[in-house]
Amino acid sequence: MVHTVPMRTLRAFTALIVAAVTLTGCIKLDMDLTIDPRNDTLNGSFIVAVNKNVLTMEGKTAEQGFANTESGLKEIPEGTRSEVYDDGMFYGRKIIFERYPLAEFNRKNPSASITHKEGKYTFRMDGTNPVADSTPAKLITALANLEITISVTFPGKVIEHDQQSTLQDRTVVWKMKLADFREIKAVSQEESTFPWMLLAIVTGLFGTLVVAGILVLALRLNRKPAPVSAPPTSTLPFSPL
Repeated sequence: MVHTVPMRTLRAFTALIVAAVTLTGCIKLDMDLTIDPRNDTLNGSFIVAVNKNVLTMEGKTAEQGFANTESGLKEIPEGTRSEVYDDGMFYGRKIIFERYPLAEFNRKNPSASITHKEGKYTFRMDGTNPVADSTPAKLITALANLEITISVTFPGKVIEHDQQSTLQDRTVVWKMKLADFREIKAVSQEESTFPWMLLAIVTGLFGTLVVAGILVLALRLNRKPAPVSAPPTSTLPFSPL
């Protein structure tokens, strides 16, 4: 999946989870966003969850074990909603957002941006570790192997993406460890709204009709006129009165 929640929210979530869980491989951070070209907004979700085996280590339920991170949900931006996330292995929260303006995303995310300019959509996130400035140094090492997944679905053909990512049709996916986190970028060509296919069909049909008309005219011009026959001579034995 992919992400579109402000990075300060990501830092808050991660710091809270790390405070309770410092084991690697126990945190799930999936961010999923889709760009809507109709009004330059975002749709998507952000999942933050912890392995159930960790949450229940002290005899607590998964809900109780995750309760220590609930305060982080207060920082989610306006216009979003959250729901319980439970895939059987991980338990946490899924933040869902719809029609979130690109301008608002850029304003609240100094390290990430999505721009629409000169017929192209560009997604960029700088190489700043998203938790480095909010996590105690002694925990950075513990988080080195924590994987984060970011995927962005563009409205048009992807014409550029870095070597850290994989391309699946119009979706660019990054999956990396926080220790290897560095600048990522992808560019998509704006999808044209002009009906080029219809124009091609109409033009082709019009061209066919023109050619057919020329052929018919040429055939008519080349056709020799039939000779005019003389009126028949009378064979009567007398002339009519």
